[in-house]
Amino acid sequence: MDGFAYLIQLVGYFTWMEAEDSQTIALDHAGQGVSAARDDFRRGVLEATYREMSAGDRAFARSMLPDNHGSKLADVARRMDRTTSYASTYKRRLLKQGIIGERAGGTLDFDVPILREFLAETKD
Repeated sequence: MDGFAYLIQLVGYFTWMEAEDSQTIALDHAGQGVSAARDDFRRGVLEATYREMSAGDRAFARSMLPDNHGSKLADVARRMDRTTSYASTYKRRLLKQGIIGERAGGTLDFDVPILREFLAETKD
């Protein structure tokens, strides 16, 4: 689950809950555990993160959505219809909050698991 320790713990917890008294965990238990963990993570982490983001933070993050392998600041700024200087303000804010991270080649990507999908399906 993208290396996010809390989400991994949720998957384990919910998988064991699905297995109940069984001595083994079946593939079905694991699938249901992953689904329950995603739902819990969405409510407990993603929705809270989204509420704390400013309108500018959200606009910046949404402008990253078309890039599946990292976003260039210039592309994000263009999609926001703003200057790179303006977009840099939100880049710094989101980096500081741990929502995005810098990758090789100067690209930016989401550091919070499942946030990309959450933003794609969430409307203001």
